[in-house]
Amino acid sequence: MGRQPNISYQKRKRTDSELTDTERKLYDVVRSKEDMGIWTGEMKKETRLQDPEFTKILDSLVKLKKIKKFVNIKYNKRKYFIAAEFEPSKELSGGVWYTEEGKLDTDLIHGLKVLCKKLIVRENVATSESLTEFINKSGVVNVKCSKEQITEILRCLVLDNEIVEVKSSEIGVFGKISGGTPSYRCSNKEGDPKVGAMASFPCGACLRINECTPNGVISPMTCVYYTKWLDF
Repeated sequence: MGRQPNISYQKRKRTDSELTDTERKLYDVVRSKEDMGIWTGEMKKETRLQDPEFTKILDSLVKLKKIKKFVNIKYNKRKYFIAAEFEPSKELSGGVWYTEEGKLDTDLIHGLKVLCKKLIVRENVATSESLTEFINKSGVVNVKCSKEQITEILRCLVLDNEIVEVKSSEIGVFGKISGGTPSYRCSNKEGDPKVGAMASFPCGACLRINECTPNGVISPMTCVYYTKWLDF
């Protein structure tokens, strides 16, 4: 008998219509949650599937790339999944400030703080709009930052007494900035005003105040600015 030819076969990717009834049942539940995703405990309740069948079907949908796992920063001990066509809500993932593992990206935050201060020193005065435009065009960071995110960085620098927020007077260094526009200057230059710790209550300048709760991810118990203000 002759030698059989060495032919490699590739498994054909299954389509949605080829999912089993139980796979379809679980997939539809996950997909219905859109960008909010769902954790395994709720999946079991809604589908009434139990282990080991539940785990087998869940693994199958992941391998088929129908769903994917993500970290919910509010409940990072739970296993959350989302349909592959969606991205987790920033409310759950933390957005650009958090890594895929659900950890605060301190390197990115520190890098943006250093960069923003250097740009303010170089330009003498800057706005959140001008800083956002420069950072995104320069490509110095591997993510696109919004004006709101850069404003958060600037707020941190203000609370750290690294810079001060002022209103444009359209005179001198403010000549190209519309009057009344919030602008930022360094506070460590000779002759520039310094902001004392009691000058403003930190919570009043915090953009995450609506997300701050006693036992939450953002909390007065873990806030370095609130602690610094109390220790003043």
